[in-house]
Amino acid sequence: MQSVEIEEKELQEYRKMGLRTSSSEFDKWLKGGLLNNIDENFLSQVNNYWIENYDRKIDPTLHVAFSNLTGRKDNRLIQEK
Repeated sequence: MQSVEIEEKELQEYRKMGLRTSSSEFDKWLKGGLLNNIDENFLSQVNNYWIENYDRKIDPTLHVAFSNLTGRKDNRLIQEK
């Protein structure tokens, strides 16, 4: 019972950062360790980039996973729908 509560608290933290926790990609990348290190400044940069250039708010989960996989931070990544 307690592990479910901890898991939900973790999911809430990811949601607060703007990550869409209901996607299948989120689950795969979380299990793969690609969402362990999240740079909140980078999340802010990603959100600002997309709002300023495209007037859209996006789910930055791909950006976090890509950054953790490659070590590169790129605001311009485009997700599949």
